[in-house]
Amino acid sequence: MELLEQTYGTDAHNIDREAGVIRNVKLIGLKSRNGRRYLETALREAASMYEGAKCYLDHWRKSDDRPTKDHFGKFTNVRFEEGKGLFADLHYLKSHPEADTIVERAERMPDTFGLSHNAVGTTRVENGEVLVESIQQVNSVDIVSEPGTNASLFESSPPEKSTMKTTLKSLLARHQKTSRTRERLYEMVAADVVPEETEVEVQEESSPEDQLKAGLMAAIAKKLESATADELQKVLEIFGIEDSLTSTMGGGESEASEPATEDVPESYRRMEAKLVAMESKALLLESGREAKAAWVNALARCGSDGERRELLESFPQPQKQGVRPQRSPGRLMESAGRSEYEQEASALGNSRFA
Repeated sequence: MELLEQTYGTDAHNIDREAGVIRNVKLIGLKSRNGRRYLETALREAASMYEGAKCYLDHWRKSDDRPTKDHFGKFTNVRFEEGKGLFADLHYLKSHPEADTIVERAERMPDTFGLSHNAVGTTRVENGEVLVESIQQVNSVDIVSEPGTNASLFESSPPEKSTMKTTLKSLLARHQKTSRTRERLYEMVAADVVPEETEVEVQEESSPEDQLKAGLMAAIAKKLESATADELQKVLEIFGIEDSLTSTMGGGESEASEPATEDVPESYRRMEAKLVAMESKALLLESGREAKAAWVNALARCGSDGERRELLESFPQPQKQGVRPQRSPGRLMESAGRSEYEQEASALGNSRFA
């Protein structure tokens, strides 16, 4: 992402070596090379967040804290210039080992390096263009050799895995090409299973299909946290599980699952494993039984609906006073037990829906 069009002015009077200040540096512009546009209101409102922001040499590629030797200075006097972007004064450490080199480059070769911010913000798509609506957090503004090559507003992540926050609505609007994944995600939104404004994180460098898969996985995960029985039923119907569930409850036998193929993406396997766990839990609740983690996992391991029905019937029925209604309005998967179900389901390797 082009976070800056011009870094330092070419005039030598912008640099005060004695005070250790490089004045009038450009922090961020309005338009990026790859089509992303920053709203002027977003930059105006974010100006105070850049005041005092730290300046490091290069972006950090690890998750732990940055070493102090990378700290080069900080920014002050941040201001918004109409039609241009945010500008500031860079106060640098004159004792820094790279200070002389950086200052010389600013004086003689200002077009060979630049500034790139490490920030978190929100975006939306309008007429095919990605608009940055707001900047929510500024971690630092770093000196880099190639400003504008990072394609993520959230650049604190490693470049090869940079992520962005978006909504399911924006994700569907950005990727119009019909695919199996997009259809299912669209159906979940259209059926009000998940709100269209649900926020998800996707890798910005990944393909449209992979971004849609990530959005679909996130939507399923969010729904698992608070789904009612009716909402869970909608998810099962969207993924074609309804016939299997009804057949199992009614005593019929559905067709055997097709064997997995070697080229099934791992993201589909994870998604399908979660769906198998959801189906197993729904079976227990529909039969009036408690959805114990061990029972859910055991049902999910079954290779056919016949085996699943037989195992289901072997589980003890609750006492009459404790029988659950078939449509429980409560939470189906509490946050405390969700990870246990998901971790078990992820290890199953069932690829029926791949």
